[in-house]
Amino acid sequence: MVRLFQYQRVKYLVLLALSSVVLLQPLRLVFLSLLMPQTWVDTDTTHLYRVMYDFQNFEVDSKPLAKDAAYSRVQANMSRFPELVKAREKAYPEFHHYLDILHFQAKEDNSDALMQKLRVLNTFKPILTPVEGAQLIFALETFVKACREAGLTFFILEASLMGVIRHHGLIPWDDDIDIVMRASEWPKIRNVLGNIDGFELFTPRDSQWKFYAKDARSFPDKPFKFPNLDIFFFGEDDTHIWALTKGLKHDLVYKKSDIFPLNWRPFEHLMVPVPCNLDLVVHKAHDKNVCITPEYIHKTNERFYLGGKTAIDCKLLHGVYPFVSVSKSSRPGYDEERLKIGPREIHRRLVPAVCAG
Repeated sequence: MVRLFQYQRVKYLVLLALSSVVLLQPLRLVFLSLLMPQTWVDTDTTHLYRVMYDFQNFEVDSKPLAKDAAYSRVQANMSRFPELVKAREKAYPEFHHYLDILHFQAKEDNSDALMQKLRVLNTFKPILTPVEGAQLIFALETFVKACREAGLTFFILEASLMGVIRHHGLIPWDDDIDIVMRASEWPKIRNVLGNIDGFELFTPRDSQWKFYAKDARSFPDKPFKFPNLDIFFFGEDDTHIWALTKGLKHDLVYKKSDIFPLNWRPFEHLMVPVPCNLDLVVHKAHDKNVCITPEYIHKTNERFYLGGKTAIDCKLLHGVYPFVSVSKSSRPGYDEERLKIGPREIHRRLVPAVCAG
């Protein structure tokens, strides 16, 4: 009995010590800065506690789905879909042309240099077919329209945010879009997005929701379809926001002044809202000059851990995919972003360089 008591006491003291290291910021900086997500290291103890212990738990089963007042205004224009398929059939022509050239050259030349170029292109090839790409973009187009009509708050995050700043659109070798929404609005979100003809909304109680076309591809062992928008949720107080959805815990705990007011940026043919302090939010999690294969392929439900992912200098792909270059604008508070494939300029846009709030 005495030994059991001593063991429990030691166990309690160890847990207390570990909790102190995690929750007290000076100790985190000394002991855990290399192990914890950077967003956790930089936040204060109160909000680190919130992100660690506050979780999404929506009472979806006890609240029936109802039609929102914006129902008629949020419906999709289904005639748009064939146009989007045609556009996606023409996506990334430089990539496909260069890949064909390398395959032709490989018939007579199997040098290490040529094989390495082929390996890079095959590793970073587009995942989505033209139809899948059109389904994903159409879902986003419909989602953006619905949220604006219904007055719902949302912004782009995770790898999709890298797509905004680096490609003005999808990362070519990615296969989903990540969105964050206000948890307190979940009943309205469900009533709006769950009543759009031609689309479906998957609404689990404690994990991310998914929005997708009704005729998207089904999985034999999943209750949702592909491709889809991943919808995560945040909690908030007067000064901070933090992730409630477990899949986003490592990347979202910020001061509100770094997120709001949201700025609107180009994404494919659309404009989407992003955190106003874009450099801070992106650079805490990613290096925009390093191109990395996805950790998770939604199309095949495959997960790749550190050893299974590939990272290269993005310059190796500048000639085959669109990349954004940034320069200061003559307009105060704005940058000029040029979307280019190699030397060919696709478009240029003025974007806010700082938080306007």
